[in-house]
Formats: sequence, structure tokens, C-alpha cells
Amino acid sequence: MLNPLNQGYCQGVEGDRMNQGSKLKIQSSKFKSMAVVAFCLMLFAGCAADRAFKEGVATAANGDVDAAVLHYQKALSLEPGNLTYRVELEKAKTLAARNHFAKGDDYIKENKYDAAEIEYQIALLMDQTFRKAEHAAIQVRKLRDSDGYYKKGIGLVETKKTGEARAAFKRAISLNPKNEAAKEALEKLKEVKTKLDGFELSLKSTKPITLKFKDTSIKEVFEIIS
Repeated sequence: MLNPLNQGYCQGVEGDRMNQGSKLKIQSSKFKSMAVVAFCLMLFAGCAADRAFKEGVATAANGDVDAAVLHYQKALSLEPGNLTYRVELEKAKTLAARNHFAKGDDYIKENKYDAAEIEYQIALLMDQTFRKAEHAAIQVRKLRDSDGYYKKGIGLVETKKTGEARAAFKRAISLNPKNEAAKEALEKLKEVKTKLDGFELSLKSTKPITLKFKDTSIKEVFEIIS
């Protein structure tokens, strides 16, 4: 017969073993549940990625390459290691870049320089190796600035500030040597005839002249002869 003290000790040990076994079972159950959840999440992500990829294929087939890029990006974000998704994304981005570049060229023909620059920037965003788009973005800014100087020159001509107008037209031509409007305006300034003291003076004349100014400030004199 066991000593009551020994019997109590054995029962305690047995109870601890049962508690440990229960804890192990609970932990094992938790791990299984977590594994099931993880598997479900992976399965869900895989299904979502596949769905996004198929939507990309469909939109690309319909000609909406920009939308296809978004769908492929979503698919790749869900499955970063999927080589097929990555390849199709790069193909779509390259095609989209070319499309936006072409749109930029069309806007240039309509003298819509701001819209053209936006298209070139989008093309470069889609394909950062597209150096032609980078160069076009720089050139379109020059065209826009050239047009701005031309318009500024026209305004200066209207206010009789021919010297400043001439400088503006020259700046316009330096930015865009093909700015025919600025060239024509500059040529007209060379041929312009100015009336002084009731006489018509031709700037092309080679005869010596004498100018007399009465009650005229130095600033006004320079504006007249400029």
C-alpha cells in the first residue's frame, strides 16, 4: 500500500502530465488553424492575382494598354515571383510609353505644348529607358518658351517698346530656330518706319539725319530711337 504522501505526489505528477498534454494539444490545434488560415490567404491571393492578370490581358486586347498596366501591376504585387506577370507588365508599359509619345507628337502639331509635355512625361514614367521621350520633353519646353517670348514681343511692339520687342523675338528664335512667326516679326521691326516731329523716317535709309527733341526725357529718347 502506498504512503498517502507518496500517493498524493503521484497524483500531482499525473495531473501535471495531463495538463501538459492538454497544452500541447491546444498549441498543436492553434498551429493547424494558423496553417489553414495561411493556406487560405495564399489561395485567395493566388486567385486574386490570376483574376487581375486575366483582366490585364482582356484590356490590352481591347487597346486600353494603360488599364492593362494597372491590372498587371496588381497581379504582380500579389505574386511578386510570377515571371509571366512581370514579363507582360514590362511589355504593356513599353507599348503604353510609345502610345503616349505619339500623342505628344500630335499635340505638338497643334501647338498644344503643355499637353504634349504631359504625354512625354507619362511615356518616360512608363519606360524610364525611353530617352527619346526625355529629349522630347526638353524640346517641347523650349518650343513653349519660344512661343511665350514671341507673344511677349508682340505685346511690346504694341506699346512702342521696339528695343525690348526685338530682344524678345531674338530670344524666341534662339529657343526655336523654326519659329517663323518670330522671324517675320523681327524682320518687320527692321523695316518699320517711325514718325518723328512730323517726318517719316525709314530705318533702311543710309542718309545722315539730325534729330531734335523738345521737352523730352532721356528715357523717352531712348525708347524712340530703339
